[in-house]
Amino acid sequence: MVTDGEAVVVLCEGYVPGPGRSHALLRRVAALCGYADADLTLGYAPGGKPYFEAQPQLRFSISHTDGLWACAFARETVGLDVQKRRACEKEKLAARFFHPAEAAYVKGGGDFFAVWCAKESYVKLTGRGIDAEFGAFSTVGTADRPDVYLHEIDVPEGYAARLCTRGAVRVRRIWMAHGTAV
Repeated sequence: MVTDGEAVVVLCEGYVPGPGRSHALLRRVAALCGYADADLTLGYAPGGKPYFEAQPQLRFSISHTDGLWACAFARETVGLDVQKRRACEKEKLAARFFHPAEAAYVKGGGDFFAVWCAKESYVKLTGRGIDAEFGAFSTVGTADRPDVYLHEIDVPEGYAARLCTRGAVRVRRIWMAHGTAV
């Protein structure tokens, strides 16, 4: 079970996307977290964010990238993002999408994917999604976001992940192999 003051992050390596696969994993993981007998019917908020209709006390955020699926469960709203590190024009993307402080951080050798995950986890937390205001706030080098906490999540080499919460929480991580907790 997910307790107050806790976020449970579940990671599943070897994820292959397919129709309904992410939500099927979500339900399986919710069952492993103590909600096996619960009604796990999904509803969708106006922005498209899924939620459990009959379990309003169980909040979650899903993210997936090439080969890795992740979900965070908590009793409060959370935002989670995972990204596979890959070759890209990091400075160009940072200049286009990031706050100037973040773009300078990346230009100085900072971790582009860590910043991207931090930003995306924040907009998932707020429910805004990536919009025209994505570059209006910074996740590095400032106290721009005193209302949230960004947690680095330990993931396999070649990936980056961040969890965003409204308050300090204890993060419990669970690994899964083919749907079984390890």
